[in-house]
Amino acid sequence: MTLAGRLFILTGTVGFFLAVLLCLALGRRLRNSRPWRMVISFVIALGVCPTIFPGSGGSFTDTFVIPAAVPLSIMFYGFLTHPSGMSASSVGESLPLLVLPIILVAAIVFLLWAGIETLVRKNEKQAT
Repeated sequence: MTLAGRLFILTGTVGFFLAVLLCLALGRRLRNSRPWRMVISFVIALGVCPTIFPGSGGSFTDTFVIPAAVPLSIMFYGFLTHPSGMSASSVGESLPLLVLPIILVAAIVFLLWAGIETLVRKNEKQAT
């Protein structure tokens, strides 16, 4: 198995367990609170969202796909430990490649969740 495959399994597993723990901790608040659903959708998106990274040559001809949470966490760690080593241009170039896919997947998960919740409530009202 490749490194990218192992990273997807690791981040997917961690994201799944964090989402389950949040669901268990929040309980009834999830049914009535859209902001908490957004938080859980964001956690799920962090676990499953891919991003494309250029290979060693710097071009996109030899790219590899890894979870977006991995380079985002590496960049965040680098910013905390060596803030003077981070230039605004490098952050400005790489941040959209990492954050936009996560936001897109979180929005899709949130909208699917809201749609399923609406269908369930509609069917509950028709059944009674």
